[in-house]
Amino acid sequence: MAEAASHRLPSQPVYPPLAWDPQGVRHLLLACGDEPATAEALARRLAADAPADLALIQVGAGPWARLLPTASASTAPDAEAALDLLQSRLAEARMGLRLYLLGPESLLWRASRLAAAAGLGEDAIRRERFGTLARPVWCVHCQQLHGAVRSSLLSCQGCGRTLLVRDHFSRRLGAYMGVQVDAEVPGEHPPPEILYP
Repeated sequence: MAEAASHRLPSQPVYPPLAWDPQGVRHLLLACGDEPATAEALARRLAADAPADLALIQVGAGPWARLLPTASASTAPDAEAALDLLQSRLAEARMGLRLYLLGPESLLWRASRLAAAAGLGEDAIRRERFGTLARPVWCVHCQQLHGAVRSSLLSCQGCGRTLLVRDHFSRRLGAYMGVQVDAEVPGEHPPPEILYP
């Protein structure tokens, strides 16, 4: 779903459709998504010109391994296991690797942090958000990271404050900022709304 440009802050990521980088020597795709019809369409689009040396890590039983011509494919039962696989692949990576991330925003940025820690530059990573619009949220008060927030307000698991999910995004943290909504008048805040289904 495209957000109106006038409502997007400059810090918010923009996710263009994934495209293979012809400058890459090796290619690694991490794919996660639970919408079968959309996943199938995305996999078919990517398969059209997929590089021959593509390595794949897929979460669950998606269509990726079936439709993409891969040199190697691994299936992880969940996002945590996929990130573990990614970390081990990145530890063995050499120059020329291009990383493609396809999935929910929280997974995209957790994987991006692993890639950065392994020495991959931002120009070697491509992302496309797929699936839920739920946001990763960072509490600015206690530094607790919340994985997939769907509403405008949340109760912080770290400090207990009621947080307002802001549109400001930190690429370093891979999350949107959550600030105490009732700092001026404790207990006074609007009702939560589901904004990120």
